[in-house]
Amino acid sequence: RGNYYPEIEAAAYGILKAVGHHGGPLSQRVMVQMAEHLGFELHYVPDLPLSTRSIADLRNRRIYLPQVQAPGSHDVRLHVLQMLGHVVLGHAEPKDYPDFLRQRVEVNYFAAALRIPEHSAVDLLQTAKKERQLAIEDLRDAFAVSHQTAAHRFTNLATHHLGLPVHFMRVHENGVIYKAYENDGVSFPTDVLGAIAHKPAAATKKRSERVMLRISTLAPSTSRCAGWRRVLHRCRSL
Repeated sequence: RGNYYPEIEAAAYGILKAVGHHGGPLSQRVMVQMAEHLGFELHYVPDLPLSTRSIADLRNRRIYLPQVQAPGSHDVRLHVLQMLGHVVLGHAEPKDYPDFLRQRVEVNYFAAALRIPEHSAVDLLQTAKKERQLAIEDLRDAFAVSHQTAAHRFTNLATHHLGLPVHFMRVHENGVIYKAYENDGVSFPTDVLGAIAHKPAAATKKRSERVMLRISTLAPSTSRCAGWRRVLHRCRSL
C-alpha cells in the first residue's frame, strides 16, 4: 500500500472539513475546535506528572494536559490529535502487543494527516515535482512541523500520489538506525526475526543527520539524474 492508508486519510479529512481547516499550520484554536467537534474539552492542569503527556477521561469527555511542557517534549497538539485519533478510529483496549502497535501506527498517521492535510500537501508536492524542486524542507515549512514529521508524511504520499518509491531512516549520531521504512528495495540490517536491527548504518561513513530520506527515481537520462541530485542533497541536509 506504499505506506498510504486511505481509510485514515478519509477519517482525517472528515474532521478537517468539519472545522474548515484545509491547509497551512494547524493552530491551537483549530485543535480546540477539533476536540469540541468530537465532544471533548481540554483542561490544562499544573499537577500532571512530568512523565505523563496527557490523561483522557473518556466518561466525561475531558483531556488533561500540562500547563507547562517539559523541555524537549513533543508538541502538546500532537498528544491531543493522537488521543482524538483513538476515538475517531474506534480503538478499544489493545488485545495484545501487536494490536497496541497497530493502534499506535494508526493514531500517529491520523495526527500527521491532520497536521499536513492530504489535498494541500499533494498540491504542493505535485507542483514541486513538475518543477524538479521537491524538498522535505518545503513541506516542513509550509505546515510548521518538524523535519521528521514532514519526512514521515512524505512517505505516506510520495508513492501513492507521485509514483516515487522511497526509503526513510532515522539515524543516531553514532550511526545506529532506530527508525526505518522502505518500499524501494533498499536493504536494512535485520535480526533473526526480520526486524530492523539497531546496527550502525555504515561503518565507514559517519553521518550527523538524524533523518534521511532518499527518493529513488532511476532516471535514465543524465539531465534527469542531475535534476534529482538537488532533491537528494536537500533531503539529506538538516
